[in-house]
Amino acid sequence: MLHRLPRGVLVALRGAGLDIDDLARRAGLAPAELEQPLSAEATDRLLALAAAELPPWFGLVAGSEVQPELFGAVGFAAMSSATFGAALTKLARYKRMMTRDELSFAPRRGHTLVRIRVAASGPYRRLKLDFELAFLLGFGRRFTRRPIRPLRVMIDLSRPPPDHAARYALFDCPVAFDRPSSAIAFDDADLAAPLVSADADLAAMFGDLADRQRRDAEDRRETAGRVRAALRTAMRGALPTLTEIAGKLGTSERQLQRRLRDDGRSFRQLLDDVRSELARDHLRNAELDTAEISFLLGFSHPNSFFRAFKRWTRSTPESYRSRLATAPAPRRRARPSQSRGRA
Repeated sequence: MLHRLPRGVLVALRGAGLDIDDLARRAGLAPAELEQPLSAEATDRLLALAAAELPPWFGLVAGSEVQPELFGAVGFAAMSSATFGAALTKLARYKRMMTRDELSFAPRRGHTLVRIRVAASGPYRRLKLDFELAFLLGFGRRFTRRPIRPLRVMIDLSRPPPDHAARYALFDCPVAFDRPSSAIAFDDADLAAPLVSADADLAAMFGDLADRQRRDAEDRRETAGRVRAALRTAMRGALPTLTEIAGKLGTSERQLQRRLRDDGRSFRQLLDDVRSELARDHLRNAELDTAEISFLLGFSHPNSFFRAFKRWTRSTPESYRSRLATAPAPRRRARPSQSRGRA
């Protein structure tokens, strides 16, 4: 699913002193593409690069300021909901259309935990968590016109409070940074608060539109997954062609290209991604040398494989394999004992 990068985020990035055009080029995008709808993957690439250069509190600022209408039908469906709780339910329902992150709910006595899971790591993960938490609270305060105060905020950073912990005062509630999951707890009375932008007719119209978009997005994701699986199977020394993969999937080249394009992808991009994944897999096999791996991935010469791997990982195949050899083996978690009887 394609979505326009919220203008508020771009303004905030520029305000933080980042060169947006250079950032776009490093993310594999033309600067002009930032004014057009982007795939979730392209947005993630861009913001992951930005996160490494941004102040650690950027997610809190951007999340507080972004306007939900910039998220298209999903934003309007949420804004036109009857209550704050109903709006959060819609945001969670359509979350996967816009990103690989997830929102879920855990009702408790008198309040509900809104749990947040983000698909990212490092500084970008912290930025996304802060953004999501600040956005949810900002949405509630803006559209209920109430000084909503969460009961608590939990962030699974697995570390002591960050240096910018004072910035979390915007939540006006206790904040814990070392919890096993991230969540924000809202009182049931706040969740029942009506939205000043509530409109039943608009809610139904935008809800139907968002549902159609979600179904289309799921179909396109399934197509991309099938293409990736077919590419992995076909990568046996000769580079698979679009014609070959379309035939395996029982569709035409034109239709396959269109479905991928609608999801912000291309056959060439998926082919490159699969080659990158397989390269890492093959380097874990000590019996294969780099010349054999180069052949299996369809490269005309080992030097071409070397350059591609350097582009994918900023490392040489030999350095990557050496790091694998010296890395400590992952610890296996002890499986909890299970009693046969019921409590």
